[in-house]
Amino acid sequence: MSRTGICARIAYTTVPMRSLRRFGPLVLAVLLSLGGACTRKPADSKGNKNTDPNLGNVPEPGGPLARKGSHKSRRAERKCGVPKVEIAEPMPTDLPNIKERLPKFARTLKVMRKLTVRRKPSTQGAPEGEIKRYSRLALASYVTGRDGCRKYWMRVSPRGWVCGDYLQADRRGQLMRTQPIMKPGRYLPGRYAWVRKGGAKLYPNRQAAADDKPSGNIDAGFIVRWKKTVSLKGVAFWQNSKHYLIKASRLLRHRPSDYQGADLRALDYDLPVAIVRAKRKGAAIYDRPGGKILERVVHHSVHEIFESKRIKEPRKKLRTKFYRIGEGRWIRARRVISAWPSPKIPPGLKPCERWVEIVVDHQSLVAYEGTEPVYVTMITSGDKRHPTKYGIFRMWWKKAQTDMTSSMAGAERYRVDDVPWAQFFYLGQALHGAYWHSDWGNRRSHGCINLAPKDAKWLYDWTRPHVPDGWLSRYADEKNPGTIVRVRHKVDHEVPFLRYSRKLAPPEAVKRLDEAYQERMRQKTIRMMQLRDKK
Repeated sequence: MSRTGICARIAYTTVPMRSLRRFGPLVLAVLLSLGGACTRKPADSKGNKNTDPNLGNVPEPGGPLARKGSHKSRRAERKCGVPKVEIAEPMPTDLPNIKERLPKFARTLKVMRKLTVRRKPSTQGAPEGEIKRYSRLALASYVTGRDGCRKYWMRVSPRGWVCGDYLQADRRGQLMRTQPIMKPGRYLPGRYAWVRKGGAKLYPNRQAAADDKPSGNIDAGFIVRWKKTVSLKGVAFWQNSKHYLIKASRLLRHRPSDYQGADLRALDYDLPVAIVRAKRKGAAIYDRPGGKILERVVHHSVHEIFESKRIKEPRKKLRTKFYRIGEGRWIRARRVISAWPSPKIPPGLKPCERWVEIVVDHQSLVAYEGTEPVYVTMITSGDKRHPTKYGIFRMWWKKAQTDMTSSMAGAERYRVDDVPWAQFFYLGQALHGAYWHSDWGNRRSHGCINLAPKDAKWLYDWTRPHVPDGWLSRYADEKNPGTIVRVRHKVDHEVPFLRYSRKLAPPEAVKRLDEAYQERMRQKTIRMMQLRDKK
């Protein structure tokens, strides 16, 4: 159906029902006779506000992510299938079931407080993870209380032991919900607000708020998460995730970024790709490097790169780089974040093993399965004062939500509550969702890799170790290693294995990369000394 026909149909069906029977055919005939009243004029018409003779056609906002018209796939045939699901360790067969010592009505055990899962039935055992309060656990094998636990230690799936001192018999069925709990369709577990200039008072309970007796203050610029709204004497308060009450008038509502990277398989794209960063007007597309503008592509659209070229432009000292993203379609390199294929995979990588490549110079992240790129997005890495650590790591801890403070990064004071989808790879540095900004592609963090919340959630579900339902966090170790994360400045830089990834890598590769890194640092030191001597 033509645009005219669609518009006429809309006009016809919005007339009141009584009038519709009498005048509907007449209205339809009038609209069809007018024709152009409901359609856009041709591109060369003076009435087209979407056309500028100097800029070319500007697409409507909310257009497609990428041009798919004459797309020819460059991707290699998919070699990696669906990865194997983590297999739970078998329950001990030589131990009794906890059901023997519980009341007859007991079907599950209710967790009465946040519970640490240990790898051995001892408080001295290494942590495996944490289970949320009020979860209900299936009945399983147990050993009598010892090593810091008075009652008993019970096995949980997929592995580990929990102390029975904080478990209570329950007649209901098992309850293990994915953490954090979110409403369907949501990508963040709550609402957020900034503390306004002048700070805000913190009240521990309703009585203290009614009497205006705060227990402390929170500085301006901090961000808090809403749990529920409380009204006292006609004054609205936010109760944050730490159960403190804050006057709603002292808070400024914040709406997190809804940006999400690109699923390369779904788009049928291969590396290299370009993600457009041009929020106000979109990025210009040229018929040749420095030539005529054909159109503009929207902010955050994704395009394959087929060629790069530098040209000398008038009144510019440096040569300008352009990327070709289609036949006769070029875009300025400074208008995009580019992601390029890795020349080498990390040594010791198993076939189809999942791993993550982060290139700080490009502010890009690519998720791989073996040699196949599957996902690409923009990041925000550490700034000059708080640089992100370079190296090859393995994730050592994943946590659904965590608080991040200045004690984790340096002297600058800050506090962010309930940071979602945290995946720690080096000490306190992690990949995590950042709901407080949308400055993707620029360095501004305190060392962590900031991701858009949707990207962080995707990676959290994709990487290893898997966090079971009902668990708040999960640790990795040499027996159940985390996903490899390689962080480097440029795509061809060699970086060493660090932390426990060294134990799982081939010894000869560890030695070679150590020597290459030391040599690069030596050359860098020499250059710095030469520059100092010249001054």
